[in-house]
Amino acid sequence: MGVADDAVRLTQTFAATVVAALAALLAAVRQRLRLGPVPQAKSATRFADTEQRAIEDEAAVRRGVPAKVDGRVLEADMVHLDAGVASRKVFIFFPGNPGLVDFYLTMLREIFRRNKGSVHVVAIGHAGHSAWTPGDHQPIGYQAQIQHKVQVLRQEISWFEDADAQVMIAGHSVGARVGLEVMHALPAVKWVRYIGICPTVMYIGQSPNGTKLSPLLANSWLRTLAYLVLHPVSALVMLLPFGVKHAVVKSIMRKDCPGVDDHFVGHGLKLVHPTVVQNVLHMANDEMQEILDVTHFQDTILNPHMSKMTFVLSPIDRWCHHEIVERMRKAFVGAHFHVLPDSVTHAFCLSHENINLVVDAVQTALGRDDGASPSSS
Repeated sequence: MGVADDAVRLTQTFAATVVAALAALLAAVRQRLRLGPVPQAKSATRFADTEQRAIEDEAAVRRGVPAKVDGRVLEADMVHLDAGVASRKVFIFFPGNPGLVDFYLTMLREIFRRNKGSVHVVAIGHAGHSAWTPGDHQPIGYQAQIQHKVQVLRQEISWFEDADAQVMIAGHSVGARVGLEVMHALPAVKWVRYIGICPTVMYIGQSPNGTKLSPLLANSWLRTLAYLVLHPVSALVMLLPFGVKHAVVKSIMRKDCPGVDDHFVGHGLKLVHPTVVQNVLHMANDEMQEILDVTHFQDTILNPHMSKMTFVLSPIDRWCHHEIVERMRKAFVGAHFHVLPDSVTHAFCLSHENINLVVDAVQTALGRDDGASPSSS
């Protein structure tokens, strides 16, 4: 997560999650046995704003939107900030992996606000990536996620394929590659903008993080073990007092974003579900194997839409590393490249400060003249 950030990071922090949850539970039990109730000082004030925002976030998300892919019904969460029937402009967003749309609500609302509510803002999560949409026990892979996005778009905002529609598409991390795949699958749509944020659009398996994690993700035994172990672990985590759960999850999320805000920590708990983790890891393994070059996009995307494309980069991103960025500059010769301050991590969506910087870049890209020369800032 994206965001939260990238799905693959769950492999890296899985052991830490198990140990931390067990340790926290043990500490809580010992505290109750020896000293009575676990102190809840400051919890009412410290978490009041977080809990209120969680309620507001929950109201903004449609849970379990179904779509049929290859005869199988897949469900995903969805956000639609409605600009009204008069507007024929839509900003479509796909998340990273884990594909939980909740992490991006702050960003999506800010984009909607800055465009004065004149643009529909739509986000489609990955099927099976939230506790509301785990699906069956059959893993959901990368290609199925792409087909799922196409089906949901046609089902939920069918007018986006009309000739008078103006469609802007964006994605974070693997969502940026999913955006390219959707454009490739729907060449007749009037695509007016493409924005890839911390984009893993090429050779993700050759990035520093990809090189380290690819062997682990390719091991089906380890993925199965993670699935089996998470059954008791998720039950244990739910028994923890809110303050303890919050502290455990925040300590893990800090590995992706040292400045993670409390507002986003609650969303991390939504990923502690065995089938969700199975889908996250399965898709991540597919990404390592399948996200390579972009030559098959030449006729459908690169030639007709290059000048409309912007890549928003973090200079400290170990998924979209500088060596891969150089390959991107050669593949997307006419595209625009916007480099963020080096304080922004790949999991930008865990920090309000980082979100504002990313939204600034998105707004610049949305307002750019189609005839503008390629830029790098």
